[in-house]
Amino acid sequence: MPPMKSRILVLHSGPSGCECANGVASKLYDDCHEVIVADLSRFLASHILAERALLVCLDNSRKAPSEEVLDFVDFLSSLEIGSLTGLKYSVLSVDQATRGRWQDFGRQIDALLEMLGARRLARRMHCRVPLADHLQDWAETISTVLAIKRDSAPVY
Repeated sequence: MPPMKSRILVLHSGPSGCECANGVASKLYDDCHEVIVADLSRFLASHILAERALLVCLDNSRKAPSEEVLDFVDFLSSLEIGSLTGLKYSVLSVDQATRGRWQDFGRQIDALLEMLGARRLARRMHCRVPLADHLQDWAETISTVLAIKRDSAPVY
């Protein structure tokens, strides 16, 4: 097996978020990226400070936002501007209904990460179930961008 290209942390919340996280992780792993998948409820948010690549997959189909999503937003809001300049990220939100039931925290998390200095790997995506085509395109974009950034990195 070829060496791993990049390490990517994929955080998720809710059943559809978990499905997305596992789907994108499988694609990225097939493309030789090291992938760690974790539920937001079992992940210490402060650990993202040491990460280089972060994907967030959220399930917006619940009647109210989950505590772990609210806690993650609170954590990001507590950081100083510019504190995530070494992080690359992208956010995906999934909604099973024809309309969102609560505020799109995907948009809020995307804006906070950008404000904190993180660099976007791929545009924020909001999609409805079924999402196989959207997920494949999102994962392909991320894998391609990471491969290009790695290959074009200066050698010292």
